[in-house]
Amino acid sequence: MKTIKTLLFVLLPIISFCQTSDVENAIYDEINNYKKKQNNSLVLNQELSSVSRKHSIHMQKTNELEHDYSIYEEEIVQRTNNVNRTNSDVAKVVLNNFLNSPSHKEIIENKHHKIGVGVVIDNLGYVWVTIRFS
Repeated sequence: MKTIKTLLFVLLPIISFCQTSDVENAIYDEINNYKKKQNNSLVLNQELSSVSRKHSIHMQKTNELEHDYSIYEEEIVQRTNNVNRTNSDVAKVVLNNFLNSPSHKEIIENKHHKIGVGVVIDNLGYVWVTIRFS
């Protein structure tokens, strides 16, 4: 059975000029650059990104970080304030918050080869993020 790890995150409002795909790419780049320092780069997988995006849409619509333990082996939830307004800054906040938690850091530092990133930015500027590793 394939192991998939999932990280969930919601950032409290940012300015809505950020484009979803640009934020997804910035998060992927930030995590992949971190992984490259450990000699383990990741491939952005469109299937994992699609599933991640659908989950982020669902969380945004229900306004909650939802955990479905029949699907996810492990889920991580983080919230933060005071996010700067560039895609790169958003990505750095996401990664730094995950790395500040031992369970998040363990998932990121595992020897995964694929990553999917799904982002939804709602009309209030909240950024809903789901990251899946395989």
